[in-house]
Parts: sequence; C-alpha cells; structure tokens
Amino acid sequence: MRKYLIFYLVASSFSCVSQSNEIILVNSGNIGRKGIAKEIEIINSFDPKVIVVDVQFSKKTQYNDDLILIQTLWECKNIVMASVLKDYTGEDKNYQFTYGSSPLFIPLHAKTGFISTLLEKDDLQTMKLFSTHEIVDGKIEYHLAIQTALAYDSVKALRFVMENAKIIDIDFKNGARKFKIFSASQLLNSRISKKDIKGKIVMIGFLGPGDDDKFFTPHNKRHRPYKPDMYGVECWANIVAQVLER
Repeated sequence: MRKYLIFYLVASSFSCVSQSNEIILVNSGNIGRKGIAKEIEIINSFDPKVIVVDVQFSKKTQYNDDLILIQTLWECKNIVMASVLKDYTGEDKNYQFTYGSSPLFIPLHAKTGFISTLLEKDDLQTMKLFSTHEIVDGKIEYHLAIQTALAYDSVKALRFVMENAKIIDIDFKNGARKFKIFSASQLLNSRISKKDIKGKIVMIGFLGPGDDDKFFTPHNKRHRPYKPDMYGVECWANIVAQVLER
C-alpha cells in the first residue's frame, strides 16, 4: 500500500509540473500595438491551443497600427481577451463593463474574461483571492483565467467552478510554480520555434520593464514592503494552472 501511495504522489507532482509547462507567457512590454500585432501573428502561426491577450486597447491610436492589430486579432481561432468591471467589489450583484478593449478590437468569435481584482485590505493590498465569475449586464462573465481554462479544457474548468465557492484563494504553490517566459525581443527576432508554442496556452501581458500591473502575493516576502513580486498576467497563469492541475 505504501508503495502505491508513493507512486501516486510522485505521479501527481509530475502532472502539476507538466501542466504548468502548457502555459507560456509572452511580454507585451512597451512595443506598441504594431509590435503586439506582430507578436500575435507569430504566435498564431505556431498553432497554439489558446491565445490570451491581457492588454487593453481602449482607444484608437495610429490608424494603420490599429488596423493591423484588428486584422491580426480576427485571424486568431481561439482567443480570450480582457474585460474590466465597473466599481468591482466581489459582491453578488449585477456589474457593468467599464473599460477593457474597444469593441473594434474584439473579434465576434473572441471570449472575454474580467481582470478586475480583489485585493486584501492590508498595507500592501495583497493579491490573495479571486472570483471565478460574476454577473455582468445580466450574463455570466468568467474571470480571465477561468475563461482561459474553459477554452483549453472545458470539462476541468466547469468542474472547478462547480466544486468551489465563487471567491477562493489563489494557489500560488508558495511561489514554486514556474512558467516559461519569452520576451518580445525573443519572439520578434525568431528565437522561438513552433515546438515552444504548438498546442499550448499563450498568455500575452505586461512583464516589465518596471512595476506597472505588479502585485504583492502572500508567498513572496523577500521584497516586502518595498517592491511587489508578481505581474498580473503571472497571477492569472497561476489560476489557470490551479484549475487545470486538479
């Protein structure tokens, strides 16, 4: 019996590691819409299972850059984009969208998921909890991470939503869970191949330079109280892994 238990625990640990390997993070950095469009074009050509865009295109900018981005987004088969809820508190009520991407940048076949956060009421506003879904304009809107998991494995994602309370702890694995991260430069300069992307979840979001969209988490005390330790898209990746590892 002990031998089978050890085998189960070892197999489970390998499962967790491999699932995290299915989630790839790409830095959108400060390369502008034309650069992001090129990132998405390259990623899409490598046949990912899901492309997640954790970037908001709320206003028009340069006409040509906007047009290129719109055309590129429409060419993605399975894409999830970020939404933001107005006056979000996590309470059970009917929310409204306040901003995110303009409808011009959201293809009709795209799914959206909210990135509005529930931060602790401590000095650091720690990122600890998330809501799996909310009612928005009378319809269910899933968290970006849940919507991503649904696009990758709907059975696991729906089971997760049904078996858990609406608001739950983010399982950061004490900061031990790691994801492969590619810079904009690596992607745009052909230092990534199809084998890195094919069949995987690719999440595009801001990963520096700087601390914009960066949060304190409960498990990394090294930088406290001076510096947050995890970017938003990394937090969402942890939730996606949390859902799919079950």
